[in-house]
Parts: sequence; structure tokens; C-alpha cells
Amino acid sequence: MKNFISVICFSITTTLYAQVGINTPTPKATLDMNKSATSQPEGFLTVRLSGTDLASRDNLYGADQNAAVVYVTAAPSTSTSKTSNVTTPGFYYYNNGISKWVGLTMPKFFYMPSILFDTTSLGAKTKDLYQLYYDQFTTPQASSTGAAGKIPVLGKNDLEYYITYYDTNVFTNVSIDANGLMSYTVSNNATDASFMNIVFVVK
Repeated sequence: MKNFISVICFSITTTLYAQVGINTPTPKATLDMNKSATSQPEGFLTVRLSGTDLASRDNLYGADQNAAVVYVTAAPSTSTSKTSNVTTPGFYYYNNGISKWVGLTMPKFFYMPSILFDTTSLGAKTKDLYQLYYDQFTTPQASSTGAAGKIPVLGKNDLEYYITYYDTNVFTNVSIDANGLMSYTVSNNATDASFMNIVFVVK
């Protein structure tokens, strides 16, 4: 009889923790929060800590913490590799793919920074668009007085890559893989009117 009761208790516990409802007896998701019946502050409060506190926990964040979300109350006094994107107060999520905290208020799309295409030699070529973007954003050549000196970056798998225009007299066989590696053929030398527009879209 004791064993039978234990099995029942285990089953009940499993069912109760499958979905959690706050102010609702019938949750429709893993966590379902409804407004309360009384007049009181509503909302969801997540972990709040300073950037310095977050930086001090660098070694605690890895693959198991991928997608963790925190609210940072102030930029770290000394940034680390993982907190280099944390420059202002706000929500950030941990992206284990690039081992960095990324702001949740990133733009929906942006133009890739300017890059040079050498068209003096013809033939098939490649360019790693993501790596070129990452290198320029993380090590800008100049910044305004008082600026953090770095620009937030996203992981390559957080982006989609588009070319909205290119000179078809110069470039042919243009394609981009899911990681931002662009393959193309230089068929002719560029002119003063030749250019290419590359856009990154946040997934």
C-alpha cells in the first residue's frame, strides 16, 4: 500500500509542475500569468543586477545558460569579453554561440558596414560577411568622447543576410550561406558607379 501511495504522489507532483498558472487555474503554457482581480502593480520582475555583478559571474555562464535573461541596472565599471555589449541599462540575454550578453532592444535590421571588394582580378571569390561585420563592430577605429568604444554584436545564427542590390556587370553567381559566407564571381572590373548593398536582418 505504501508503494502504491508513493506512485500516486509522484504522478500528482509531475502533473502539477507540468504547467504553472498565476491568477489562473487553467494555464495554457509552461508559465501563464494573468492580471489579478484586485488593484495592484502588475508585471513580471526578472533578475536585476549591475553590470559589474554580471561581469563577476562570467565563469558561471556557458552552454547550459544559453538564452538566460537578466535586467542590468548599469554598465559594468570594467567590461569583460562576455559583457562587452553591456553598455547601458536594459534587458540582455546570454548568447553562448558568441559567449556574450546581447541586448534585447537590437534593431530589426541594419546595413553592413562598408567593406572593400577588389575587382582588379577576375574569378570566383568568397567573403565572410559576418566576420567582417564582427571585426569592425568590436574594434572600431575611432569613437566619440565618452563612448564605450565598442558596438553590440549578434551571433551569426541570429542573423539573416541579404543583398538588396549589386552591379550585375561586375558581380555574377552571387550567393550567401546561412553563416554569412558570400560566394561570388568578379566578371568585370568595377567602375565609379559600381556598388553593393548588404543588409543584416535580426531573426
